[in-house]
Amino acid sequence: MFYEQNHPTITVNIVNSLVNKNHLHNEYELIYCFDGSFDAIIDSKSYTINKGQFSISFPNQGHYYCYDRSQPIKVCILIFNSQVLPEINKILDTSIPLHPIYTPSNFEYIEELIQKMYENRRHDDFSILKRSGYLKLLAGEIFMNMELIPNRKTDPKILSSIMDYCNNNFASNIHLKDLEEHLHINKYYISHIFREKVKMGFNEYVHSLRIKAAQKLLIETDETITTIAYNVGFNTVRSFNRSFLKISGMTPGEYRATKTKKSSS
Repeated sequence: MFYEQNHPTITVNIVNSLVNKNHLHNEYELIYCFDGSFDAIIDSKSYTINKGQFSISFPNQGHYYCYDRSQPIKVCILIFNSQVLPEINKILDTSIPLHPIYTPSNFEYIEELIQKMYENRRHDDFSILKRSGYLKLLAGEIFMNMELIPNRKTDPKILSSIMDYCNNNFASNIHLKDLEEHLHINKYYISHIFREKVKMGFNEYVHSLRIKAAQKLLIETDETITTIAYNVGFNTVRSFNRSFLKISGMTPGEYRATKTKKSSS
Protein backbone atom coordinates (compact mmCIF):
# COMPACT_ATOMS: atom_id res chain seq x y z
CA MET A 1 0.00 0.00 0.00
CA PHE A 2 1.25 3.50 -0.80
CA TYR A 3 -0.24 6.95 -0.39
CA GLU A 4 -0.12 9.29 -3.36
CA GLN A 5 0.55 12.97 -2.91
CA ASN A 6 -2.20 15.36 -3.99
CA HIS A 7 -2.92 15.62 -7.68
CA PRO A 8 -3.70 18.84 -9.53
CA THR A 9 -7.32 19.95 -9.13
CA ILE A 10 -8.53 17.80 -12.04
CA THR A 11 -6.39 15.19 -13.79
CA VAL A 12 -7.69 13.37 -16.87
CA ASN A 13 -5.78 10.83 -18.98
CA ILE A 14 -6.77 8.27 -21.58
CA VAL A 15 -4.41 5.29 -21.34
CA ASN A 16 -3.97 1.59 -22.11
CA SER A 17 -2.83 0.40 -18.68
CA LEU A 18 -3.74 0.68 -14.99
CA VAL A 19 -1.94 0.68 -11.64
CA ASN A 20 -1.80 -2.78 -10.07
CA LYS A 21 -0.34 -1.67 -6.74
CA ASN A 22 -2.67 -1.01 -3.83
CA HIS A 23 -2.74 2.72 -3.11
CA LEU A 24 -4.90 5.48 -1.71
CA HIS A 25 -5.10 9.27 -1.89
CA ASN A 26 -7.31 12.16 -0.89
CA GLU A 27 -9.09 12.50 -4.21
CA TYR A 28 -11.91 10.81 -6.12
CA GLU A 29 -10.76 8.41 -8.82
CA LEU A 30 -13.12 7.49 -11.66
CA ILE A 31 -12.04 4.98 -14.28
CA TYR A 32 -14.19 4.75 -17.41
CA CYS A 33 -13.73 1.69 -19.61
CA PHE A 34 -13.78 2.53 -23.32
CA ASP A 35 -12.70 -0.93 -24.39
CA GLY A 36 -11.89 -4.28 -22.76
CA SER A 37 -12.50 -5.00 -19.08
CA PHE A 38 -10.67 -4.92 -15.74
CA ASP A 39 -11.17 -5.77 -12.09
CA ALA A 40 -11.25 -2.89 -9.61
CA ILE A 41 -10.27 -3.89 -6.08
CA ILE A 42 -11.65 -1.23 -3.73
CA ASP A 43 -11.38 -1.64 0.04
CA SER A 44 -10.40 -5.29 -0.55
CA LYS A 45 -13.56 -6.07 -2.56
CA SER A 46 -13.31 -6.96 -6.25
CA TYR A 47 -15.62 -5.57 -8.96
CA THR A 48 -15.51 -6.38 -12.68
CA ILE A 49 -15.71 -3.29 -14.89
CA ASN A 50 -16.75 -3.84 -18.51
CA LYS A 51 -16.89 -1.61 -21.55
CA GLY A 52 -19.13 1.40 -20.91
CA GLN A 53 -18.84 1.28 -17.10
CA PHE A 54 -17.11 3.33 -14.40
CA SER A 55 -15.29 2.20 -11.30
CA ILE A 56 -15.42 4.82 -8.56
CA SER A 57 -13.15 5.04 -5.53
CA PHE A 58 -13.62 7.73 -2.90
CA PRO A 59 -10.87 9.48 -0.90
CA ASN A 60 -8.73 7.18 1.24
CA GLN A 61 -10.27 3.98 -0.06
CA GLY A 62 -7.46 1.55 -0.87
CA HIS A 63 -7.72 0.51 -4.50
CA TYR A 64 -5.88 -1.08 -7.41
CA TYR A 65 -6.68 -2.69 -10.75
CA CYS A 66 -6.07 -6.08 -12.39
CA TYR A 67 -6.60 -7.14 -15.97
CA ASP A 68 -5.48 -9.63 -18.58
CA ARG A 69 -2.42 -7.93 -20.06
CA SER A 70 -2.68 -10.06 -23.20
CA GLN A 71 -5.96 -8.30 -24.01
CA PRO A 72 -6.06 -4.61 -24.99
CA ILE A 73 -7.85 -2.10 -22.76
CA LYS A 74 -8.58 1.59 -23.17
CA VAL A 75 -9.62 3.60 -20.15
CA CYS A 76 -9.98 7.17 -18.95
CA ILE A 77 -8.50 7.92 -15.53
CA LEU A 78 -10.20 10.91 -13.93
CA ILE A 79 -8.91 12.19 -10.57
CA PHE A 80 -10.24 15.24 -8.76
CA ASN A 81 -10.89 16.64 -5.29
CA SER A 82 -14.27 17.62 -3.90
CA GLN A 83 -13.41 21.33 -3.90
CA VAL A 84 -14.19 21.48 -7.61
CA LEU A 85 -17.76 20.37 -6.85
CA PRO A 86 -18.79 22.89 -4.16
CA GLU A 87 -22.50 22.20 -4.69
CA ILE A 88 -22.21 18.62 -3.44
CA ASN A 89 -18.83 18.43 -1.70
CA LYS A 90 -20.37 18.16 1.77
CA ILE A 91 -22.40 15.15 0.63
CA LEU A 92 -19.42 13.53 -1.06
CA ASP A 93 -17.03 14.15 1.83
CA THR A 94 -19.24 12.23 4.27
CA SER A 95 -20.27 9.38 1.97
CA ILE A 96 -19.07 6.35 0.06
CA PRO A 97 -20.83 4.48 -2.76
CA LEU A 98 -22.92 1.48 -1.74
CA HIS A 99 -21.79 -0.13 -5.01
CA PRO A 100 -18.74 1.53 -6.67
CA ILE A 101 -19.77 0.76 -10.25
CA TYR A 102 -21.76 3.10 -12.47
CA THR A 103 -23.27 2.12 -15.82
CA PRO A 104 -24.47 5.21 -17.72
CA SER A 105 -27.67 4.92 -19.71
CA ASN A 106 -26.42 7.42 -22.29
CA PHE A 107 -22.82 6.34 -22.84
CA GLU A 108 -22.44 8.47 -25.98
CA TYR A 109 -23.09 11.63 -23.97
CA ILE A 110 -20.75 10.46 -21.20
CA GLU A 111 -17.96 9.67 -23.66
CA GLU A 112 -18.43 13.07 -25.30
CA LEU A 113 -17.96 14.78 -21.89
CA ILE A 114 -14.85 12.70 -21.21
CA GLN A 115 -13.41 13.53 -24.62
CA LYS A 116 -14.04 17.25 -24.06
CA MET A 117 -12.26 17.08 -20.71
CA TYR A 118 -9.33 15.27 -22.30
CA GLU A 119 -9.09 17.87 -25.07
CA ASN A 120 -8.91 20.58 -22.40
CA ARG A 121 -6.40 18.89 -20.12
CA ARG A 122 -3.86 21.70 -20.34
CA HIS A 123 -3.13 23.74 -17.20
CA ASP A 124 -3.95 27.22 -18.51
CA ASP A 125 -6.87 29.02 -16.86
CA PHE A 126 -9.37 28.64 -19.70
CA SER A 127 -8.70 24.92 -20.11
CA ILE A 128 -9.16 24.39 -16.37
CA LEU A 129 -12.42 26.36 -16.51
CA LYS A 130 -13.75 24.22 -19.36
CA ARG A 131 -12.57 21.02 -17.70
CA SER A 132 -14.34 21.99 -14.48
CA GLY A 133 -17.58 22.62 -16.37
CA TYR A 134 -17.51 19.25 -18.10
CA LEU A 135 -16.66 17.55 -14.82
CA LYS A 136 -19.72 19.09 -13.16
CA LEU A 137 -21.94 17.76 -15.93
CA LEU A 138 -20.34 14.33 -15.62
CA ALA A 139 -20.51 14.29 -11.81
CA GLY A 140 -24.15 15.34 -11.94
CA GLU A 141 -24.98 12.36 -14.14
CA ILE A 142 -23.03 9.91 -11.99
CA PHE A 143 -23.72 10.89 -8.40
CA MET A 144 -27.39 11.72 -8.99
CA ASN A 145 -27.86 8.10 -10.04
CA MET A 146 -25.67 6.41 -7.42
CA GLU A 147 -26.68 5.29 -3.96
CA LEU A 148 -24.37 6.91 -1.43
CA ILE A 149 -24.22 5.79 2.19
CA PRO A 150 -22.69 7.52 5.25
CA ASN A 151 -18.99 6.88 5.63
CA ARG A 152 -18.67 5.69 9.22
CA LYS A 153 -15.03 4.70 8.88
CA THR A 154 -11.91 6.76 9.52
CA ASP A 155 -12.42 10.49 8.98
CA PRO A 156 -10.78 11.14 5.56
CA LYS A 157 -9.38 14.47 6.77
CA ILE A 158 -7.63 12.76 9.71
CA LEU A 159 -6.10 10.15 7.44
CA SER A 160 -4.99 12.80 4.96
CA SER A 161 -3.34 14.83 7.71
CA ILE A 162 -1.46 11.77 8.94
CA MET A 163 -0.30 10.70 5.50
CA ASP A 164 0.66 14.22 4.43
CA TYR A 165 2.77 14.60 7.57
CA CYS A 166 4.56 11.34 6.82
CA ASN A 167 5.13 12.24 3.17
CA ASN A 168 6.56 15.63 4.11
CA ASN A 169 8.74 14.48 7.04
CA PHE A 170 9.87 10.91 6.33
CA ALA A 171 13.50 12.02 5.94
CA SER A 172 13.49 13.19 9.56
CA ASN A 173 13.71 10.94 12.57
CA ILE A 174 9.94 10.79 13.03
CA HIS A 175 7.99 8.64 15.47
CA LEU A 176 4.34 8.16 16.35
CA LYS A 177 4.74 10.60 19.24
CA ASP A 178 5.75 13.31 16.75
CA LEU A 179 2.49 12.84 14.85
CA GLU A 180 0.59 12.83 18.13
CA GLU A 181 2.12 16.15 19.19
CA HIS A 182 1.86 17.80 15.78
CA LEU A 183 -1.64 16.62 14.81
CA HIS A 184 -3.12 16.32 18.32
CA ILE A 185 -4.28 12.78 17.59
CA ASN A 186 -3.68 9.91 20.01
CA LYS A 187 -0.72 7.82 18.82
CA TYR A 188 -2.56 4.56 19.46
CA TYR A 189 -5.38 5.74 17.22
CA ILE A 190 -2.82 6.67 14.55
CA SER A 191 -1.35 3.17 14.81
CA HIS A 192 -4.85 1.72 14.43
CA ILE A 193 -5.43 3.80 11.30
CA PHE A 194 -2.26 2.45 9.72
CA ARG A 195 -3.32 -1.13 10.37
CA GLU A 196 -6.87 -0.50 9.15
CA LYS A 197 -6.28 1.63 6.04
CA VAL A 198 -2.65 1.29 4.99
CA LYS A 199 -2.36 -2.39 5.92
CA MET A 200 1.10 -1.94 7.40
CA GLY A 201 2.70 -0.53 10.54
CA PHE A 202 3.81 3.08 10.91
CA ASN A 203 7.55 2.30 10.80
CA GLU A 204 7.11 0.03 7.80
CA TYR A 205 5.28 2.77 5.93
CA VAL A 206 7.94 5.39 6.73
CA HIS A 207 10.63 2.98 5.53
CA SER A 208 8.71 2.45 2.28
CA LEU A 209 8.64 6.21 1.68
CA ARG A 210 12.37 6.45 2.32
CA ILE A 211 13.14 3.61 -0.07
CA LYS A 212 10.93 5.12 -2.77
CA ALA A 213 12.83 8.41 -2.44
CA ALA A 214 16.16 6.54 -2.45
CA GLN A 215 15.24 4.72 -5.66
CA LYS A 216 14.68 8.04 -7.37
CA LEU A 217 17.98 9.45 -6.12
CA LEU A 218 19.88 6.33 -7.22
CA ILE A 219 18.62 6.79 -10.77
CA GLU A 220 18.64 10.58 -11.09
CA THR A 221 21.82 11.53 -9.20
CA ASP A 222 25.43 10.45 -8.80
CA GLU A 223 25.31 10.69 -5.00
CA THR A 224 26.94 7.83 -3.12
CA ILE A 225 24.79 5.16 -1.52
CA THR A 226 25.94 6.32 1.91
CA THR A 227 24.89 9.91 1.21
CA ILE A 228 21.52 8.79 -0.13
CA ALA A 229 20.92 6.57 2.90
CA TYR A 230 21.35 9.48 5.29
CA ASN A 231 19.48 11.95 3.07
CA VAL A 232 16.31 9.84 3.04
CA GLY A 233 16.32 9.38 6.79
CA PHE A 234 18.23 6.22 7.73
CA ASN A 235 20.61 6.38 10.68
CA THR A 236 22.96 3.70 9.34
CA VAL A 237 23.88 2.36 5.92
CA ARG A 238 23.33 -1.15 7.25
CA SER A 239 19.67 -0.49 8.10
CA PHE A 240 19.22 1.25 4.73
CA ASN A 241 20.64 -1.73 2.83
CA ARG A 242 18.47 -4.15 4.81
CA SER A 243 15.27 -2.20 4.18
CA PHE A 244 16.15 -1.57 0.53
CA LEU A 245 16.70 -5.29 -0.09
CA LYS A 246 13.46 -6.20 1.68
CA ILE A 247 11.34 -3.74 -0.29
CA SER A 248 13.09 -3.72 -3.67
CA GLY A 249 14.33 -7.29 -3.83
CA MET A 250 17.87 -6.12 -4.63
CA THR A 251 20.64 -4.05 -3.09
CA PRO A 252 20.94 -0.31 -3.78
CA GLY A 253 23.98 -0.93 -5.98
CA GLU A 254 22.16 -3.58 -8.00
CA TYR A 255 19.12 -1.31 -8.34
CA ARG A 256 21.22 1.60 -9.64
CA ALA A 257 23.09 -0.62 -12.10
CA THR A 258 19.91 -2.26 -13.40
CA LYS A 259 17.90 0.95 -13.82
CA THR A 260 20.81 2.92 -15.28
CA LYS A 261 21.44 0.18 -17.83
CA LYS A 262 17.79 0.13 -18.89
CA SER A 263 17.62 3.91 -19.29
CA SER A 264 20.77 4.01 -21.42
CA SER A 265 19.78 1.14 -23.71
